[in-house]
Amino acid sequence: MGETRDEIINTASKLLKASKTIVLRVNEEKTKYLKVARRSLNIDHITVDDYIFKKVETLLYHSYLRPIITYASETWSLTLGDSKRLMTFERKVLRKNRLNIISYIKCKRLEWFGHVWRANGQVIKEVLVNKINKKRSLGRPRTRWMDVIAQDIKNVEESSFDDAYDREKWRGVVMAAMALNGPIS
Repeated sequence: MGETRDEIINTASKLLKASKTIVLRVNEEKTKYLKVARRSLNIDHITVDDYIFKKVETLLYHSYLRPIITYASETWSLTLGDSKRLMTFERKVLRKNRLNIISYIKCKRLEWFGHVWRANGQVIKEVLVNKINKKRSLGRPRTRWMDVIAQDIKNVEESSFDDAYDREKWRGVVMAAMALNGPIS
């Protein structure tokens, strides 16, 4: 990354030199550079006297910002601090109390779990189910993704891991979790 083309080429040459030390060959002739503007979203055409209407602002948040923020959130095991920071960010953006981003992430996480749990014989499920024989580090154990999923499922009454094998039943579990957390809008 850099401000000018020369800075980018200089950084890339450093990367190429470093990659040679670990016997990684990169074809310099095929290497391409991407130029990105700082302001990727031009919203000038939807403002009136530099005022963005609330409905448009909400639409922009839900269609543009939230997908960026929650990219790969299905695999996160949120801590209380992470949740507070996400909710603070969302309140700053929307300036109102609506459905929070944490509920959205919980529903997406449950959807992803159902997909992974049904993947019998696939590597993705083997990674999830098998335990790694490794010495545990000192201190409190980190929050594991499966523990977070178990807690999410426990919050939805009368559901278990085995419900994920039936797509329709699991969709009902996700909908129940959504209703428990409020409608996603």
